[in-house]
Amino acid sequence: METVIQNVKDLDLADRQTLERLIGRNLTDDLRLIIHILNVDAPHLPCPGSAEGSGPLPAWCNVYEGLSDEAIASVEATFLTPVSLTRAGE
Repeated sequence: METVIQNVKDLDLADRQTLERLIGRNLTDDLRLIIHILNVDAPHLPCPGSAEGSGPLPAWCNVYEGLSDEAIASVEATFLTPVSLTRAGE
């Protein structure tokens, strides 16, 4: 795998327009392109921070498993209720 990193502001106009056509969106000067070049026949590891190849979630992620919709709503209401963290006046 090869990675190419390029700041958009450093591209000449022709290269910038070509890349914009390739990705289907306009590029602004505050962006950086990171392009990974992979051999389609070679196995590769997912990029850090990507969801690709992350596999199944661990069992502890299934916190709502077996709960009814009403029970889930009750749990969410408890955790989503704002809490006042201000100190009471002395």
